[in-house]
Amino acid sequence: RMLPPISAYAFARTCRAGAESWAGRRHGLTFAEVRERVDEHFQIGHFQISRKGGMEILLRPHDGPSTGSVRIFAIAASLGLLVRARWIRLAGGTEHVCALAQALASGACWKLEELYLPRSKIGDGGVLALCDAGLQGALSRLHRLHLGGNLISDAGACALARTLSSGALSELDTLWLHKNEISDEGLEALADAARKGKLAACHFLLLADNPASVAAQESLQRA
Repeated sequence: RMLPPISAYAFARTCRAGAESWAGRRHGLTFAEVRERVDEHFQIGHFQISRKGGMEILLRPHDGPSTGSVRIFAIAASLGLLVRARWIRLAGGTEHVCALAQALASGACWKLEELYLPRSKIGDGGVLALCDAGLQGALSRLHRLHLGGNLISDAGACALARTLSSGALSELDTLWLHKNEISDEGLEALADAARKGKLAACHFLLLADNPASVAAQESLQRA
């Protein structure tokens, strides 16, 4: 359900002292500006909150210019809206995902278990940002990662493989990489991580509609 404006104000009032000082220091915002921005973004549907076994948060920044996305995530984190999030779905591009990765790296979503970024065109840049956050321990509880339809090439797949090899995604059991631009090089990197036992928990890996050869896909399956 969408969070009504009155609830946005309630969040702001509850966290007023922390939000005012934190946002003021980091972004030069007064509390009135924080409240205005939070209310604005709740009204137009950037945040959707539902309750199901705790607090879950759906973040959907708009697909237009993303100059404010870093600030949006920062304000959400300062108001405590991310700390209890167990899943996040984000529609946007590379810059939106980089903003999210920055929030993840700060420890704002330490309970995150599922991250859905389908058809967001995040490219290799978005994957690299997520991997950097992962290497800082931000994705240690992640079970599901949806990266299907994101224009990811071998560079992104190799970065993901390195993150897997580091053990930063040890809980990952479901990974969507279909409808990307991953060829044999990327799959070989993933296969190498699998041979090291770093995909042991992963029981579902979707790689359909990538230019990789059948032989490369079979090699990954054997690994």
